[in-house]
Amino acid sequence: ELNNLFVSIKHAKNKQALSQLEQLMRETVNEEQFQNWIKINTWVFGTEYIKRFDTRKIGIDSQADFIVESLDGFTDLVELKKSDFKLFEKDISRNCYYPSKNLSQVIGQAIHYIKVMEDHRAILKEDDDLEVLKPRVKVVIGRSVNLVHDEKKALRLLNATLHGIEIITYDEILSRAKRSEERRVGKE
Repeated sequence: ELNNLFVSIKHAKNKQALSQLEQLMRETVNEEQFQNWIKINTWVFGTEYIKRFDTRKIGIDSQADFIVESLDGFTDLVELKKSDFKLFEKDISRNCYYPSKNLSQVIGQAIHYIKVMEDHRAILKEDDDLEVLKPRVKVVIGRSVNLVHDEKKALRLLNATLHGIEIITYDEILSRAKRSEERRVGKE
């Protein structure tokens, strides 16, 4: 019975957290508000990450939003941007979509962060016990709920061509977390 009570409380807290995320996604908020929410609710990434490090330092002059340990014991990054950032622009003459300025900038930032971490691998190991080997960056940006089918295809194609970088939207985080929570509650 005590275990059932614990499960019920955890489920209620997770539902409340998801409701808070939905509210943040509806409002125009800054990245720091998303960072604060994710810091408390890293469970929304499922079992992909086993630990969030307190440090944000990835190089002498560089800081990431979140440094996490993946299941294989190596260090990855999670970079958050605003939920109201537009992801794609349409090239009418070629009838295709290309990354918006905001999305292009964060991809460039992620590439830079990967290089910085690899360059400072020994310092990161010594100072913060981070195991750095081919770090990956998960970028959370924008919304997918309003994307047209061709923009969704463009996002999938973009993710397929990026090496070590994954672009996901806040809607995807929310959807994954809801499904994870439903499966977890269904098992208990």
